[in-house]
Amino acid sequence: MNFLQTFIDDDGLKRADEISPALLKAIEESKISVIIFSEGYASSKWCLDELVKILECKEKNGQVVMPVFFHLNPSDVRKQTGSFKDALAKHEKNFKKMPEKIRRWRAALTKVSNLSGWDSMEIRLESKLVAEIVKEISKKLNDISPPSDCEGFDGIGSHIDRIESLLSIEKLDFKIVGICGNVFENLPTKKLSQLRWLWLRYCKKLQSIPEVPQALEHLDASNSRRL
Repeated sequence: MNFLQTFIDDDGLKRADEISPALLKAIEESKISVIIFSEGYASSKWCLDELVKILECKEKNGQVVMPVFFHLNPSDVRKQTGSFKDALAKHEKNFKKMPEKIRRWRAALTKVSNLSGWDSMEIRLESKLVAEIVKEISKKLNDISPPSDCEGFDGIGSHIDRIESLLSIEKLDFKIVGICGNVFENLPTKKLSQLRWLWLRYCKKLQSIPEVPQALEHLDASNSRRL
């Protein structure tokens, strides 16, 4: 199951000297990071540290990173102009002895601004912007974390039993069958002589299809790796 969790730069975080281990762990374990850039983003050293960490996870773990430029020109992030220029100038004064930290922040800002994301200046209706972001996140999560096992889901057993009982019938006249998930090791397609469309997505336990029906027009075995 996938979970969505939101983090903000609140007063508790501002009082701390460094990002909490819990937040670092959350970033490391995340599959997708959606970064909301606003006018005041670069004024927070914690936001910049988090950005560096997120991009490290992208490089090491393949974490998906999606930037959102909210009421902000993406070029201000890329080139560190406007409010980002002012904020980084202040950081440079405060971290005179840590020029490498400033360099990492600038590099991270430039890199993330070149990733595919959303610009609220192009999608002015906020409800539409949110809907597009949610749609894309859902799609990415489904691609990254497809259903792989049915164990632990209350009530699923009866549905699996029903499918197995149907497949045990001597002959079936189904024309379309779709199975998604880690349930069957084989599929008795001999009994499905009228089958025309067969979807077997993410059936990681499925090892073979004994005989493909002659009437079959379409077969999709996406991510059924043992076939």
